[in-house]
Amino acid sequence: MRRSVALFLVLILSACSTAKQDPFEESMATARELRDAGEYPKAVAEYREALRIKPSSAEAHNNLGSTLFNMEQTDAAILEFQRALLLNDKLAAAHNNMGSALLSKGEAAEAVGYFRRAVILKPEMLIARFNLCLGLETLGQYAAALLECELVSVADPHVAGLEEAINRLQSRSAEGQ
Repeated sequence: MRRSVALFLVLILSACSTAKQDPFEESMATARELRDAGEYPKAVAEYREALRIKPSSAEAHNNLGSTLFNMEQTDAAILEFQRALLLNDKLAAAHNNMGSALLSKGEAAEAVGYFRRAVILKPEMLIARFNLCLGLETLGQYAAALLECELVSVADPHVAGLEEAINRLQSRSAEGQ
């Protein structure tokens, strides 16, 4: 009986010691919490700490870029998205984020390429498909844009701005633009 209790205590103590997150995961979790609370400068510092610990993290570079983009530091954000994509070219979120940053700079043709790649990598990523719709609209490719928006609508008709985009694209298509 004593042996069973001792073994049980050893197992519990082991579980407690392994339940602690590693420093990288702790920094990432803290950074996400700060970003979600709108504390962008503090989130940037925490993402940089995570990258000091693990510089090869594509997710950390992408999240840092996203936070910088929210702070309207678009050029710095683009550098982080590039780093993320160099580390992991299959990270759909980084492709989508890069497209958003480029679209905000007026580089719609290049942005559309990134949005397309994000959709190919993760077809269920509705924000990437909606961003593709907006990028195609910017390029004047209204029929293709409308198709992408309609695909988003089938999956989730409540995406913010979707109904307006569809109405706008239908009007342009009806006008022959």
